[in-house]
Amino acid sequence: MSEASTARKLQLDGVHNIRDLGGLLRDDRRTTRRGRAYRACGMDGLSAAGEAALLRTGVGHVIDLRSPAEIAAIPGPFHTHPGRREVSLFEGLAPLAQCLRQAPQAGLANRYILALKQAPAQFARVFRLIAQPGDRPVLFHCTAGKDRTGLIAALLLALNQVEYEQIVQDYAATATLGADLLARLRARALLRGDEPALVEQALRSDAATMAQVLTWIDSHHGSVAGYLSATGLDADSLDRLARML
Repeated sequence: MSEASTARKLQLDGVHNIRDLGGLLRDDRRTTRRGRAYRACGMDGLSAAGEAALLRTGVGHVIDLRSPAEIAAIPGPFHTHPGRREVSLFEGLAPLAQCLRQAPQAGLANRYILALKQAPAQFARVFRLIAQPGDRPVLFHCTAGKDRTGLIAALLLALNQVEYEQIVQDYAATATLGADLLARLRARALLRGDEPALVEQALRSDAATMAQVLTWIDSHHGSVAGYLSATGLDADSLDRLARML
């Protein structure tokens, strides 16, 4: 994990994987702007002090990428935030365990690519929300802050011309920055009786996984902008997204 990933982590009581997407190197050798977009895990452990600190960043939009069942079970501290919106990003996809069993060698990369192919409307909705006019920062999150959040972060960074090596390392950083949370999720899954091998595979965040996804996007759509355009995202939204960071 790079020092840049650690530096971008928000030190908030009760959570382990909230990061600023600023400070990453772009193709033009400049870095992305800080304080514009944050990627996060589930925030149910956030203390009152941590919540207050997060609000002081000026976050105006909160996009919850979890399923309705996940939200009902653990609403989280921002459930009543006026700028909060819900988009069940992986809605309609086959269960993760089934996906991993069917393509064990492809692992999570196959899962992410299936999501991009089968849920274009959800991706378009998320990016329309991120692209809403206004100058207030956006925060998007799921449960671990790794899969759904990792995909959205990777696409947003790619739109802002961040080097692919930086993008895949940002994805991989969850393994260390979110280690405590991942340990809790692992224990919870094993207590449910989930298969240990599948649990370990599901909780991985290897850089090679996101590299495969970005390669697939480029080979099938030319670029991330090409993919999002194919989902129906309009040119004005794409332009705002490309200038966001």
